[in-house]
Amino acid sequence: TFNRPHQLQRAVESVLAQTYMNVEILVVNDGGEDVAGVLAAVPHPEKIVSVRYGVNRDRAAARNSGLKLARGKYIAYLDDDDRFLPDHLE
Repeated sequence: TFNRPHQLQRAVESVLAQTYMNVEILVVNDGGEDVAGVLAAVPHPEKIVSVRYGVNRDRAAARNSGLKLARGKYIAYLDDDDRFLPDHLE
Protein backbone atom coordinates (compact mmCIF):
# COMPACT_ATOMS: atom_id res chain seq x y z
CA THR A 1 0.00 0.00 0.00
CA PHE A 2 1.07 3.57 -0.58
CA ASN A 3 -0.96 6.55 0.65
CA ARG A 4 -4.42 5.07 0.09
CA PRO A 5 -5.67 4.05 3.54
CA HIS A 6 -9.37 4.21 2.56
CA GLN A 7 -8.66 1.84 -0.32
CA LEU A 8 -6.55 -0.44 1.88
CA GLN A 9 -9.39 -0.91 4.35
CA ARG A 10 -11.73 -2.13 1.62
CA ALA A 11 -9.08 -4.45 0.18
CA VAL A 12 -8.36 -6.03 3.58
CA GLU A 13 -12.06 -6.39 4.33
CA SER A 14 -12.52 -8.22 1.01
CA VAL A 15 -9.91 -10.77 2.13
CA LEU A 16 -11.54 -11.15 5.53
CA ALA A 17 -14.90 -11.77 3.82
CA GLN A 18 -13.64 -14.83 1.94
CA THR A 19 -15.50 -18.13 2.05
CA TYR A 20 -12.08 -19.73 2.65
CA MET A 21 -10.91 -18.29 5.96
CA ASN A 22 -7.49 -19.88 6.54
CA VAL A 23 -5.63 -16.74 5.49
CA GLU A 24 -2.75 -14.61 6.59
CA ILE A 25 -2.76 -11.00 5.43
CA LEU A 26 0.56 -9.27 4.89
CA VAL A 27 0.41 -5.52 4.41
CA VAL A 28 3.56 -3.86 3.12
CA ASN A 29 3.38 -0.10 3.56
CA ASP A 30 5.79 1.10 0.91
CA GLY A 31 6.85 4.36 2.51
CA GLY A 32 3.38 5.87 2.69
CA GLU A 33 1.31 7.38 5.46
CA ASP A 34 0.73 5.36 8.61
CA VAL A 35 -2.05 2.78 8.25
CA ALA A 36 -1.87 1.20 11.72
CA GLY A 37 -5.22 2.74 12.68
CA VAL A 38 -6.88 1.38 9.56
CA LEU A 39 -5.57 -2.12 10.20
CA ALA A 40 -6.56 -2.04 13.88
CA ALA A 41 -10.13 -1.08 12.94
CA VAL A 42 -10.87 -4.00 10.61
CA PRO A 43 -12.29 -7.28 11.94
CA HIS A 44 -9.69 -9.88 12.98
CA PRO A 45 -6.61 -7.65 13.15
CA GLU A 46 -4.75 -10.67 14.53
CA LYS A 47 -4.71 -12.13 11.00
CA ILE A 48 -2.72 -9.15 9.73
CA VAL A 49 1.06 -8.79 9.68
CA SER A 50 2.33 -5.43 8.54
CA VAL A 51 5.67 -3.85 7.77
CA ARG A 52 6.37 -0.22 6.97
CA TYR A 53 9.27 1.19 4.98
CA GLY A 54 10.58 4.71 5.48
CA VAL A 55 10.90 5.35 1.75
CA ASN A 56 8.97 4.18 -1.29
CA ARG A 57 10.77 1.24 -2.93
CA ASP A 58 8.12 0.50 -5.59
CA ARG A 59 5.66 -2.34 -6.02
CA ALA A 60 8.10 -5.15 -6.90
CA ALA A 61 10.26 -4.56 -3.83
CA ALA A 62 7.17 -4.38 -1.61
CA ARG A 63 5.84 -7.67 -2.99
CA ASN A 64 9.20 -9.38 -2.54
CA SER A 65 9.28 -8.21 1.08
CA GLY A 66 5.82 -9.61 1.68
CA LEU A 67 6.80 -12.87 0.04
CA LYS A 68 9.73 -13.24 2.46
CA LEU A 69 7.37 -12.77 5.43
CA ALA A 70 4.69 -15.17 4.20
CA ARG A 71 4.23 -18.42 6.11
CA GLY A 72 1.59 -20.08 3.95
CA LYS A 73 1.82 -22.53 1.09
CA TYR A 74 0.03 -20.33 -1.46
CA ILE A 75 0.35 -16.63 -2.28
CA ALA A 76 -2.27 -14.29 -3.71
CA TYR A 77 -1.31 -10.69 -4.37
CA LEU A 78 -3.82 -7.90 -3.87
CA ASP A 79 -3.06 -4.22 -4.39
CA ASP A 80 -4.74 -1.73 -2.09
CA ASP A 81 -7.02 -0.49 -4.85
CA ASP A 82 -8.35 -3.96 -5.71
CA ARG A 83 -10.87 -6.31 -4.09
CA PHE A 84 -11.38 -10.07 -3.96
CA LEU A 85 -14.82 -11.50 -4.67
CA PRO A 86 -15.97 -13.63 -1.70
CA ASP A 87 -15.00 -16.99 -3.25
CA HIS A 88 -11.73 -15.86 -4.87
CA LEU A 89 -9.38 -17.80 -2.59
CA GLU A 90 -11.60 -20.89 -2.40
